[in-house]
Amino acid sequence: GKYLSHWPGNATPAELNVTCAGDYDGSGFVNGDDFDDFTADFEAGSTFADFDGNGFVNGDDIDAFMVHFAAGC
Repeated sequence: GKYLSHWPGNATPAELNVTCAGDYDGSGFVNGDDFDDFTADFEAGSTFADFDGNGFVNGDDIDAFMVHFAAGC
């Protein structure tokens, strides 16, 4: 899948042992493209933006994504 942090079953990055959850687009780098892609999915209400895997797209997902994005890889 395009998004390493979101796989079938809506597992969270921790559950999947994803080594770089901030790399939202799976390019191998954490950069502005990851931020832009996450933001676009979030604004569209896409289930891909349910970063914490709780079944809702809300501010908690932004917080969870930003922790991983800021940490880099």
